[in-house]
Amino acid sequence: MSQEDLNEEWLNHPPENECEQERKKSLMYTDKNGERLPAWNPHPGCRFNCKYCYGPKIYQRSQCMDCRAFEPHFHPERMNKTFQKGKTYFVESLGDPYFIDPILFQDILKRLSKFPKSQFMIQSKSPACFTDTRSCGRLRIPENVWLGTTIETNFNRLARGFSKAPGILQRCHALRKAQEEYPELHFYLTFEPIMIFDLCSMLEIARWLDVDAVYIGRDNHGHHLPEPAEWELKVLVRLLQEQLGPDRVHTKTLGPAWWERK
Repeated sequence: MSQEDLNEEWLNHPPENECEQERKKSLMYTDKNGERLPAWNPHPGCRFNCKYCYGPKIYQRSQCMDCRAFEPHFHPERMNKTFQKGKTYFVESLGDPYFIDPILFQDILKRLSKFPKSQFMIQSKSPACFTDTRSCGRLRIPENVWLGTTIETNFNRLARGFSKAPGILQRCHALRKAQEEYPELHFYLTFEPIMIFDLCSMLEIARWLDVDAVYIGRDNHGHHLPEPAEWELKVLVRLLQEQLGPDRVHTKTLGPAWWERK
């Protein structure tokens, strides 16, 4: 088994103690039964250089130099992946589809379409990649795919200080455009890792996009981000639940901010 296969295996079946820790930390990567979502990364790597990203650490001992450098690249040998009926998979958990050539992205989506009884979550910090595909025309996205983006804060300058990804408003408008172009699909937001925010603005983002699910949680990897106080996070969760409905709001790591635990 190659190093890349071992990396993928760790993501899908981490050691039991790691799995238990992550299960407590994150609901986005677990199903309704508490089982960790398996990941599929046919095109790993990203150039957004988010300061809190765990991806480079996963691949730092990889035998693949592009993986080790976290440079976006394609692994064609992973395209024969099969998916179990009734399971949900996180696609490109260690990359961003923005860096995938649209023609190749269409091939990846075609592979997913062959498994209509499985469900797939695809997330991008530049969701314009779901619609801005002039080189291959409109993407044919199967209905078992959920599309999403990350909103760490409503403060654009703050977000830009931690990532080279497009600004918050750009992400919101791009996801809205995708919703209009693909009304048959499901969409979601991740407010994670959550940083300081304006409450009214975050609620307005969720109201305007009216997604099918919102995931909210803190950084899990000790980056000491500018985090909101525990009470602020609880208020945001409660108001999101009132606004969207409790079934559409999924909490991940909450509790005190790192600076409240000092």
